[in-house]
Amino acid sequence: MSEPNIFDKVPSPARQAIIVDAKYLDTRFVPDELPHRKEQINDLVGLITPVLKGQPIQPITVYGPPGSGKTAAITYIGREFKRKVASTGKTISWTSINCYENTSEYAIIRRLCSELEQLNKSAVIPPATGYSMPRLYLALEKNLENFKTSVLVLDEIDQIFSRQMDGNSMLYRLSGLPVHLISITNDPSFKEFLDPRVKSRINFANSRIFQSYDAKELADILSKRAEHAFRPDSVDQNAIRYCAALAAQKGGDARMAIDLLRFAAQEADREEANEISEKHVKSAVDSLEASAAAQAIDQLDLTQAILFLAVMNTSPYLNYGAARTGDVFEVYANICLQNNLPHLTKRSINTQLNALDKYHLISMRIRSFGRGGGRTSLITPTIAHEAAIEGLENKIHEFPELRNVISRTTGRSDRF
Repeated sequence: MSEPNIFDKVPSPARQAIIVDAKYLDTRFVPDELPHRKEQINDLVGLITPVLKGQPIQPITVYGPPGSGKTAAITYIGREFKRKVASTGKTISWTSINCYENTSEYAIIRRLCSELEQLNKSAVIPPATGYSMPRLYLALEKNLENFKTSVLVLDEIDQIFSRQMDGNSMLYRLSGLPVHLISITNDPSFKEFLDPRVKSRINFANSRIFQSYDAKELADILSKRAEHAFRPDSVDQNAIRYCAALAAQKGGDARMAIDLLRFAAQEADREEANEISEKHVKSAVDSLEASAAAQAIDQLDLTQAILFLAVMNTSPYLNYGAARTGDVFEVYANICLQNNLPHLTKRSINTQLNALDKYHLISMRIRSFGRGGGRTSLITPTIAHEAAIEGLENKIHEFPELRNVISRTTGRSDRF
């Protein structure tokens, strides 16, 4: 007779759990309805529709702050596009690739080949390493012959100009292939890195901007998800409005609002409460912020870690309660100089600042100084100084250089 499983010993709860379908609380899940994005979706569909008729389209770029629904909208459109293609029997592919998750030109093109192979088994997937770049693109070109035309979505396209990736090389090669390009980015300044030869072949002027959600819109989004995620009558609408208000204060990020509601629901379930209340949201805030900050800092590379430390030490966030990009760069460059570390150029710093913004470690907003005064990014940290330093200290085992950097910058050598 087999031994009882340890999970068999866990008593069944006396009440039904509040969460009945957790996928609606997953920020990666794209539902069948996207509240407050119908107008943007219809606009983008109008731009993309000619592809279904075999007609060319100009490259499309979708801009907007984190959590403004850019990726969700394009994913929803892609899902409907594939359904339409399947119903017509046409051979048109739609492939989405996240340039942050695929960290090299080779990885991105290989991923594209892999996606094409799933649609047509005669396509060839290059090995993980070993092909020269000309041979890799030759394989891609051969694979594309199986399709009448193809749509390629490059999410976080700004990342192809970081981590030493030659974004211009990739875009130039793709421009010679039967591929319709859709780009998604938080950073409109990525176009500053384009070579003239790329600009002459790819026109990035066809752009659409997604604005941040306001508190009312975020509450609508959460209410729709709550209808499917929770058992009936198990969430106080005041709790939903509170989640929405907090996320609106942090830049209108829908992902943050959904995460906060999920944490609050988990708090309520742990208490075996019958309803998610504002109290559970308040309890969830600290847990969510601490967890999110720790996870975000853990993902930083050395350059981003030092840059984040520079933001935390640009005293006291200078003008308008925030620091300008130039202020942060000056502090960052001094830190690198004092510690004999290489540093980015001032021109290259925006991409890394946008990465910190995406991780919700800083907040970047554009301020206009009127006619003739120009515009600049104003930067503020979004987590407490102590929590930031503790998170960076936890990365010393990964980047020993941080030990002296933190010590010299904060005077906290006693912590090590």
